[in-house]
Amino acid sequence: SYTLDKQFTDEREGVTVAPVDIYVDQLLEDFPQIAGGEVGSYPVDEGLGVIYITRDDPDGAGGIMPAVRIRNGQEMPSGGLTFATDLPLYVEGDYNTGATRQPTMLTADAVTFLSNNWQDAKSAADLSERATTDTEYNTVVMTGNTETVKDGQYNGGLENVLRLLEDWQEGGKKTLKFRGSIIDLWYSEIANSPWSYGDYYKAPTRNWEFDPILTTEAPPGVTKVFGVEMLTWRVSSWEEHGWN
Repeated sequence: SYTLDKQFTDEREGVTVAPVDIYVDQLLEDFPQIAGGEVGSYPVDEGLGVIYITRDDPDGAGGIMPAVRIRNGQEMPSGGLTFATDLPLYVEGDYNTGATRQPTMLTADAVTFLSNNWQDAKSAADLSERATTDTEYNTVVMTGNTETVKDGQYNGGLENVLRLLEDWQEGGKKTLKFRGSIIDLWYSEIANSPWSYGDYYKAPTRNWEFDPILTTEAPPGVTKVFGVEMLTWRVSSWEEHGWN
């Protein structure tokens, strides 16, 4: 269901990545109870449908960055899956693209999408050698990002919360299709190198939309009933926070 023997380079971070590789198809075959087995439900007290992954040395000694990578995730069980980690997370290839999309979520220090054409052996090669093919991801992403500092470093904006490491324009511009929701709640603590364009990736055609299944279904572990009440509000300014 998983391996620890693969490594690749993250050109944005400038480090070698040592991932826990999770093979979703094998995981579900070996541990059907993760997805509720025959019951097909997700009792919160049992944590079914929620998978937390980490590994030793989260600070990455010797220039090696521990991480998690999800592979072979095209087919999801009824009810979906949530993968969570305190480490950077990479998703390789089409994700949740089966005949019936399921409510899924990925939550991590940072989330990077790798295309169907990703090859570890070319991860440190010239950008032009990291060409992609059209790739599709259907999931909620709860992740961190780098900070935008006024009159200083820009973090790339919403369109770059989902990180990329390939040339999506080599041989003709390719499409990254995304259906889901993006929740950006914190600053990345591990994969925190600043965003830049053109050195380690070139942008795809972004075919992005909110996934309407999320209006009636929630990924495992996500609150399904909630309320919002406005108590008070006030005007805030750059100067008040010392950002002038």
